[in-house]
Order: sequence, then structure tokens, then C-alpha cells
Amino acid sequence: MRRTTSKATAIATILTLFLALAGSPALGQAELTQNKTDEFTGNKIIQTAYQSVEVQERGDESLYRQVVSVFYNEGTWGLLLETTSDSWVLLGEDTAYFLVDGERFERRLVSADREVQDGGSVYERKGVPLNEEIRTAIATAEEVRMKTGSYVFDISEAVDNEIQTIQAEL
Repeated sequence: MRRTTSKATAIATILTLFLALAGSPALGQAELTQNKTDEFTGNKIIQTAYQSVEVQERGDESLYRQVVSVFYNEGTWGLLLETTSDSWVLLGEDTAYFLVDGERFERRLVSADREVQDGGSVYERKGVPLNEEIRTAIATAEEVRMKTGSYVFDISEAVDNEIQTIQAEL
């Protein structure tokens, strides 16, 4: 038995797909969650959407959630790492080590936010300032891995197009 599709159904399907894609970032672009100029300081602030990252090596505690985002604030670039777990896994950590296509980088890790949430889980956010050297390396890299404490994260997919997307907005 052959199914037939009416023209109206076909047109509705095409329009739905078009509208869904119209609101999505273009292929090769990262999604931005912030792109504004602060009305008080005049600073341009841009941030990409958080993306999940793979944990390649774990410490003693399991992480429920691990995500990263790239940001720009008037000349300052950085990477944000957020985790949720049963305990303080990043407390006291002040260094982030990167392997960017095999090249080693060491950057300062700055505490941005932390709290014990309802139910007892621990939320931590750390920032990593990105100088021009590491930013350029990450922007063109195939593989980007980050280590802090006893955790190693594969952040390759999460930073794939983020730097180029922010640069295009400047």
C-alpha cells in the first residue's frame, strides 16, 4: 500500500524545519548565550553556551555534571568549567594544565562560584584566563584536554568553534 503525502503536509514539514534551523547557529558557529554591551561600563560581553565535556580520568569523587563555556569581556578571554558532584572536587585547585594537540600549557585557575545545593550536591565554577598564545592554539586544535586536580577533561568539542564565533562578533 502506497502512502501519499498531501502538498499541505509537505509544505508544513518544510516550514517547520526551516523555522527550527533559522533559530539555530549557522554550521560551524557556536551558540552564544550572551552578546551585549554593559550599559554602565561600556564593556562588550560575549559568552558561549555551556557544553558537556567527557571526563577521561576521574579523581575519588564522581561528577554528575561537567560543562565548559568560553567568554570574552572587553579584552579578557577565559574558559569557565562548572562541575556538580557529591563533594568539593575542585576546592583548593589553582592550576589548569592543557594539552593542545600535544603542546603543553599551564594556566591559573580562579574560583568563580561554589555552593552546596539542595540535596547536598556541590556546585563549583572555576575560570581559566586565556592569553593569546593558548587561545590561538585552541582555536585551530583538533584535540584539547584539560587537567585540574585529579580530573582530566576532553574539551575538544566544547571549544571547537567558540573562539572563532566570539572573534567574529568583535
